[in-house]
Amino acid sequence: MKTQHKNWMDNPSMTQVSIYTIAWFISLVLIVLSVTNLFTESFFKGNGMIIYILIVGATGATLKLNYSYWKNKVKA
Repeated sequence: MKTQHKNWMDNPSMTQVSIYTIAWFISLVLIVLSVTNLFTESFFKGNGMIIYILIVGATGATLKLNYSYWKNKVKA
C-alpha cells in the first residue's frame, strides 16, 4: 500500500497562501517597474513577450494555489 504525501500546491495552508500571494504581488510590481518606466511609458508598448509569459505563469500559479485553498476549505 502506498501512502500519499500531501502536496503544498494541492493542499495549502492559509499561511502558505498568504505568503505566496504577497510575494507574487510584490514580484509583479517590481517586474513592471523594472521593465518600464511606469509613469512615462505604457507597460504594453515594448517587446517584452518573455516578461508577459512570466507574469501570466506566476498569476496562474497564484490563482491555482488560491483555488486549491478555497476548495479544500469548503470541503473540510
